[in-house]
Amino acid sequence: MTDQTGFAISVAQNPYLPPDETTMYAVATVEFAPAEETRADVAEIIVIDRSGSMAGPKFEEAKRAAKAALGAVRADASFALIAGGTRATELYPGGGRLAGGSEEHKEAAARAIDAMKLGSATSIGAWLRRAADIAATRPAAIGHVLLLTDGQVNQLPSVYDTDLDYCKGKFACDAIGIGTGWNAEELGRIARLFHGTREYCRDLPDLADFFTAASERAMGKAVDGIELVVKGPKGFELKGLWQAYPVERDLLPGGRESAGRRTAFDLGAWGAERRQYLMELAFPATGTGYRRDVRLELVRRGEAVAGGLVSAQWTDNPAESEAFHPDVVHHRTQLAGIEHIRRGLRYWHERNPAAATHQLLTALEHAEQVGNRDQAESIREFLDFDGRGNATIRTDASGGRALWLATRGDYTVHTPSSREAGDDEEGGGS
Repeated sequence: MTDQTGFAISVAQNPYLPPDETTMYAVATVEFAPAEETRADVAEIIVIDRSGSMAGPKFEEAKRAAKAALGAVRADASFALIAGGTRATELYPGGGRLAGGSEEHKEAAARAIDAMKLGSATSIGAWLRRAADIAATRPAAIGHVLLLTDGQVNQLPSVYDTDLDYCKGKFACDAIGIGTGWNAEELGRIARLFHGTREYCRDLPDLADFFTAASERAMGKAVDGIELVVKGPKGFELKGLWQAYPVERDLLPGGRESAGRRTAFDLGAWGAERRQYLMELAFPATGTGYRRDVRLELVRRGEAVAGGLVSAQWTDNPAESEAFHPDVVHHRTQLAGIEHIRRGLRYWHERNPAAATHQLLTALEHAEQVGNRDQAESIREFLDFDGRGNATIRTDASGGRALWLATRGDYTVHTPSSREAGDDEEGGGS
């Protein structure tokens, strides 16, 4: 870490490979400790679904939650409110603008929230596009969208895809679902594209807490535009790159290749936090005694702020090459478990309970192995155990339980070495 940047990269791996092996795994831990006086300009845009299905307690709790989120907006930040229906309606301040975070603006915004009426349709792409245009009026600010919905997108797929493409790189987005009518895959796509999270608020009175926590995280961001740049030797291939903590995210599809065998990956905005990345790397065939290095750089606006190395060294000593670094084992086990959860839920939706049970039991083993207690408990909620080691899908397994398990499946826990350093073992937001 440097005093100038606050960023650091450390790499966990076993660098030794047997002579006939070319693939290895490594875990890169990236930490950011901003200076105390570092405060970024943040633009918070709160988007509330007001489609007809929101009528009743959901709509009232959504209003209360939106006002709670306003309370977390810093006085030196800015914000806007959007009501989502067939179109995006600007509740406050209007005119495609952002408002300052003063108490006067917050009180006026709260009155606009109270006056919000129900609309129709769930055109989430149109809502996000409007948010992107509003965020663009303050280009130096870190944009964050807090999205609430209870339904599924009803735009034409081509229109929706175009809207999402338009918004890429313009803000981060945390998406929260309420009720059981929303689609976990849709919110998962939004979370992946916009470096955010998807959450399920099962108990409506808790919604204000969800909103407040998401807004507070956004206010804590200090820098944006961070990229991880991977540069390998001739013949090298990066076969996989996943954010493995605190939320699982496949980063490889978003890589941007450039000259000099360099590939850059957008890591979004950062506050004081740690994230971990699992890499699968393939090296060109070589011989015993040779070494190859892959350079990792954190880059912000063209300037390197931290760096690290992943090394591969070939040996004919099995005692060296057969060892597995515990951090690599931890995250490979954890990500495999997440995939079993997703397969299990797919089988459940396809009405194949035997296959779903098998997948979820395997996922449970993985969650228990890595110490992800929250995820393990969510899996157990979906299963019935007979006391003799046998399990079946619960007869009362519901869409709500499936949504809860899908969202809990996104969250991961630290590697063992991080927990030994005194970090919390539970998963958390990014």
